Amino acid sequence: MVSWSNPHPPVVVDALLDDVDRARVAAVRDDALAAQVATGRALLRVVASDALDCSPEDVLIDRTCTTCGEAHGKPRIVGDAVHISASHSKDRVVAAVSLRGPLGIDVEHISSVAFAEFDDAALTAGERAAVAALPPRERPPARARLWTRKEAALKASGVGLRTDPRIAEIDAALQVVDLDLDADYAAALAIESIDSTETPRITITDASDYLIRRAEQAASSRTATA
Repeated sequence: MVSWSNPHPPVVVDALLDDVDRARVAAVRDDALAAQVATGRALLRVVASDALDCSPEDVLIDRTCTTCGEAHGKPRIVGDAVHISASHSKDRVVAAVSLRGPLGIDVEHISSVAFAEFDDAALTAGERAAVAALPPRERPPARARLWTRKEAALKASGVGLRTDPRIAEIDAALQVVDLDLDADYAAALAIESIDSTETPRITITDASDYLIRRAEQAASSRTATA
């Protein structure tokens, strides 16, 4: 299941955050980015709680990096086999949850990668050649699709951008599906393949209003038990 939301100010979704989340949001000085980060973390906790049929505050998310031990690694649900991933870009925040296996999701506004220098920094030689062969106006969306597919796959595999994207290829054990969120965005979901001949069934839900309602419910519950 994939859910997306517009970014909300941190104060709107605060009741869905834990202390680690709040510290991360507080460290972000740009208001727009802080809203994306806060909404991403709140949305991830809500979609996980829905999958687990529990309250958002009962969902414990660990982001410990397996390389350095800092809290910036692939998110995982403590004590449960539900798999989660999130991403954000400008006015889109996305989160995904699955019982099937490891997954990764990524979203990019096409303008974020609409410059030639991006290709040399993020794409393989074959990907650069494919983009260069296209008419100029088709290059930005193609570039964005290639990048979201790659980053979703790197997230699913658990290595993220610790791997040089200029040499990274998508793991054959993963299925990568493009997501239709908006004409100005590219998005992709990568998930561990069980049957390579079967396309995963993916539902995409606009959770913008739902997220606000869940935050209000969480705040009311916190007040009632205080």
